Amino acid sequence: MFQQVVVSFLFLRLSDLVEAGILLPRFLDLTLGNSTDCHDKLGRDCFKYTDEQCVGKYAPWAKEHCALRCGYCPHKLPCVDQITYCDEYEERFCTEEQYGEFMRENCRRSCNLCRVPTEYFTSTTTPNITTTAVSNWCFDNVTSASCWYYGDNQCIGVYESWARKFCPYRCGYCPGSLPPCLDVLSYCDSFDRSLCTNSSYAAYMRENCRKTCQFCSYPGENLPPNNYPDLSASPVPTSKSGETPISLG
Repeated sequence: MFQQVVVSFLFLRLSDLVEAGILLPRFLDLTLGNSTDCHDKLGRDCFKYTDEQCVGKYAPWAKEHCALRCGYCPHKLPCVDQITYCDEYEERFCTEEQYGEFMRENCRRSCNLCRVPTEYFTSTTTPNITTTAVSNWCFDNVTSASCWYYGDNQCIGVYESWARKFCPYRCGYCPGSLPPCLDVLSYCDSFDRSLCTNSSYAAYMRENCRKTCQFCSYPGENLPPNNYPDLSASPVPTSKSGETPISLG
């Protein structure tokens, strides 16, 4: 019921602005910028897709259909709110995916959503491979359980070599790419905060409720990151290239 009221309110406010001539029906010219050749072919529909759906195995599709929204154009979307009342929404609307499309499109500045996916899923510290998405070579790859099962203490010390190889993303060893500080579940704030530190639920909370539990720092942040693979020495496999996106746990 609450969700229906919120959605109705959102569209009512938008309709009022359109009728008053304050806000154009399409809100934003998605071909803004210096290049008319690089734009979102799907228009506003590109905001339906999360940042994770802009990189990794989705990158070729994203470049073709949502280049501007996903950050593959030389110009960027303006860091502004498309509506004037974004600050009236609760902060949680910025991270709950049920409102994600609306907030990504209309409240980028208020929600701090101005960084495009390629800025933080792609390293810019190594000039020769600045377009190499970290997810193509630096990702969690354990098969027995999610890397979030392992606590911070199992990312460093005697476990560091293992963690760098099998859980580099969860542990913070991927250069320029840390797990986003957000709740994967929309109802994390309904959990008792004691679950964040309860050993029986800690792994689940680390994976799904990082923002609520304030699990947004990672052991590898303060250590040297994993090295980029030597792409000049070894050809990149084509059969599996780009098939593994960054895992959210």
